[in-house]
Amino acid sequence: SDWSVPEVAAELGVQYVFEAGVRREGDRLRVRGQLSDAAGFGVWPYSYEGALESLFDVQDEI
Repeated sequence: SDWSVPEVAAELGVQYVFEAGVRREGDRLRVRGQLSDAAGFGVWPYSYEGALESLFDVQDEI
């Protein structure tokens, strides 16, 4: 998307925005994301690599 984190935060009226990407490689899963405040500063990076069958565990963790 062409929207910046501050634009998304303003449009939705929120204080934080979580951006993430998911990549599958065979039976492996890679999730990388970041929680940013409304100004666009990263406050919590997140990274996970593991088995695809752990997808719901990752969802619960996030």
